[in-house]
Amino acid sequence: MMHHSLYRRDLLRTMNANPLILQRRDPHRNVGLRGKVEAGPGQLKLSGKWRVQTARKDRAEELVAEDARDFLKHLGVELSDSGESQILVEIGSCPVGFRTVVERNRVEVHAADAGSMWAGWVSLEHEMRRNGGAVLANGERSHKPAWQVQIAPPSWGANYAVPDFAEEFLSDQTLRSLAHQGVDGLLIYGDFLVYTQNTRFKELDHPDAQKHLDILKDATERAAPYGIKLYYCVVGPKLAADHAVFQRVPGARGAKLAWGKRELHCLCSSDDDALGFHAEAMTNLFTHAPQLGGLILIIGGESYYHCFMRAADAPIGETNCPRCKGKVAEDVIANLLKVTADAAQKINPKARVMAWPYSAQFFWAKEVTEGAMIDRLPANVGFLSEIDKDEIIQKEGYKRRIWDYTVEAQGASKRIQAQAKRCRDKKRSVYVKTETCHGIELLHLPYVPGITRSARMWAAMRSLAPEGVLQRWGFIGMFDSVAERMAFKARWDSEFDPDRASQEVAREVVGERGPKVVEAWRKFDESLGHIPVLTTGAYYIGPAFLGPAHPLPVWDGATPDAFKANLFYIAEEQSTFSKERVVAKDDLTLKTVAQLGAEPGVAIVEKEFTRAAELAGEGHAILQKLDPQQQVEPWRSELIEQREMGEYLYRTFRAASNTVKFLREREGAKSAARLREIAQDELLNAKAAAEMYQSTPWLSHALRLDVLCPDSLKMTQEKIRLLEKFVAK
Repeated sequence: MMHHSLYRRDLLRTMNANPLILQRRDPHRNVGLRGKVEAGPGQLKLSGKWRVQTARKDRAEELVAEDARDFLKHLGVELSDSGESQILVEIGSCPVGFRTVVERNRVEVHAADAGSMWAGWVSLEHEMRRNGGAVLANGERSHKPAWQVQIAPPSWGANYAVPDFAEEFLSDQTLRSLAHQGVDGLLIYGDFLVYTQNTRFKELDHPDAQKHLDILKDATERAAPYGIKLYYCVVGPKLAADHAVFQRVPGARGAKLAWGKRELHCLCSSDDDALGFHAEAMTNLFTHAPQLGGLILIIGGESYYHCFMRAADAPIGETNCPRCKGKVAEDVIANLLKVTADAAQKINPKARVMAWPYSAQFFWAKEVTEGAMIDRLPANVGFLSEIDKDEIIQKEGYKRRIWDYTVEAQGASKRIQAQAKRCRDKKRSVYVKTETCHGIELLHLPYVPGITRSARMWAAMRSLAPEGVLQRWGFIGMFDSVAERMAFKARWDSEFDPDRASQEVAREVVGERGPKVVEAWRKFDESLGHIPVLTTGAYYIGPAFLGPAHPLPVWDGATPDAFKANLFYIAEEQSTFSKERVVAKDDLTLKTVAQLGAEPGVAIVEKEFTRAAELAGEGHAILQKLDPQQQVEPWRSELIEQREMGEYLYRTFRAASNTVKFLREREGAKSAARLREIAQDELLNAKAAAEMYQSTPWLSHALRLDVLCPDSLKMTQEKIRLLEKFVAK
C-alpha cells in the first residue's frame, strides 16, 4: 500500500461512494423477522409500544438510541415517545464494560464508556437475531472485555492512509459499522511528514500540514461518539543522500537503506537534532489532535525507520551509520521509542504507544522472540507482536514456515507465548496482532469461510490475555461479516467456546440453516490445513490471490495487460513522497515453478492444493444444496453470501491446483495431451467462476484499495478466451 493518500484521492472518493460498499456499511442491512416469533420461558418479547431513551443529552448515547430505533423498526417493534415500555442507554453507570437489564416493560444498557455502550446494545442485537425477532432473555448480565482496546482498519472501501480522513474518505457510516463490529480503535497509517510544521528541520515541514492536522482532529472528534479512538501507525522518512536537510545538517543523515535503486537514508537514530525533530513532530501531532488514541511504531523491517532497520551491507544487529555503528541496536531503538512516547504522552498521558518488531529477526534482532528488545522497552511503551508469525508448522511430509500472517494457524505460536510471558515478567503491556479469519495465502477474500478455525484462533487470543488486539491489517478492510462477529464474541463473552460461538454466529445470520452452514465451515476449515505455501509467488501473485481469475500461462511472449496491476506496497522501496510507483504495472501471474520457491517442493504443492480443493469442494457442495429461494429475507441474502464465499474458496484452490499441474507438465514431460486436459478442466472452472463474478460484483479485485487491480470478471473472460484458443489447437 502507499504511505499516504495524496496521489490517489479520486480513486478513494469513488470507492467510498460505491453503492456496493455503501450498502455493506449498513449493519442492519439483513435484519428482519423470521416469521411469527413468541417469547419462551424466561424471555421477554418487545410487544406493545416502546420508547428508546437516553439518560442525558450525550452525543454517544443519542447515536446508540438512534441505532436501536432503526434496528427495532426492522423487527416490527412499535416505537412511540409515549410508550409505557422503555429502552434506556446510559454511559457512566457501569465501572467497566457493560451491564444489560431485561425485565417486563424495560430494557437497559449501562456502560463504562461509549465503546462499551455500543458493544452492549449490539450484544442485544445479536441475541434478537438469534431468536429471529424482538425477543430477549430476562435478567441482568454484566460483561467485561477480554482486552481493553480492539483496533481495526476502516470498513471496506474507506481510506486509512494519511492525511485524508474527511467525510468523503472516512464516513460516519464507516464509524457506525465499526462500532457494530466491536471496534474501539481505528488504525490509520502513513508518512508522518504530512503533519510536520515549525520543526528544526524546516526542509521537512509540509506546506499543508495545518490543513492535514485539522482534518485529523475533526476525524478524532467524529469517531469519539462511536467509542472509537484513532491509532496512528507511523511511517518515518526515507530521503535521498543529497536531500536539503542532510546538506544543512550532515549529522542527521542516518544509515543507508537496502531499499530500491536510489541511495536512500533514514534520519540518524543517535543524532540529537534528528531525535529532537521526532519529538517536535509528535508533540505537534498530539497538540493538534489530542484525542488520538496512540501510536503504533513498526520498528522491525519497515515504517518507523532507525539506523538498524534494513541498513545496507550490514550484518544483522549492525549498521552502516557512523554515529550508531558499534552501539547495541536495542539500546538505540529503545531511546528512539522513549523520545517518541515521551513527546506524545506529555500532551496525552493516556496515549498508548506500541512497539512492533515486525520481521526484526531478519534485520537487527539476534533471536526470534526479540527478548532483548522487550528487556529494554521504556516503561511507557507497550509491545505488539503477531499471534502466528515466524512459527514453523509440521505438516504431513514437510514443514511450513509461517513468515507472515496465515489463515492456517489455529493457536498462539510458541513465539508469542514466550513474548507475552516476558512482557508480563518485565511488567510491560502486551498487544497482539492477528487477522480476522484472513491470511496472506488467500489475500483477496474479505474473509475466509473456515469460521470454525477462526473461532479456535480467537480462543487462543483470549488465553494470551493481551491489553489490546490489532485485529486486522488494511488489506481489504473490515467487512461486517460472520468473521467480525466471531471476534466480537471472543472479546465480550466471558465463557467463549469456539464450537458454541460458531453455532451462534451461524444462527444469527441464516436462522435454522445454521447447522448446515457450520458443517460447510468445518470442511473449509479442514481444507485450510492443506495450504502448502504462504504465497503462490510474491505478495499478490498467482492463483492464491487472483483466484479463479488467474490464467494458465498459455500465451507466447509478455503477459497480457489484463493480468497486470499496480502493487502499492512496493512504494516502500521509494523515497518519501516519490511518485515513481503511481502508474506502474506489475505482472500478477504465476508463470514458472521457480516462482513457488524451493520449499516444500512442487510435488507437495500440487498434492496439497489438490486436496484443499477436494475438501473445499465438499463444503461448497453442502452449501449448494441449501436453496436460497426457500429462505425468506433477510436470511436469503446471508445464505447467498455463504454460498458465494464457499464457491470462491473452492474455485481458488482448484485454480491453484491446475496452475501448478500445468506448470509442472510444461516444464517436465511436456505432454500436449496432458496440458490440454488440465486446460480443459480449468476452462470449466473459469466459466463457472465467470457466472459467480457476475452474481457477486462485490468480489471483484477492482474493489480493493491496497492494489490497483483489474476487474475480476474481465480477467476471467480474457482467461476463458485464452484457454479456448489453447484447447482448440
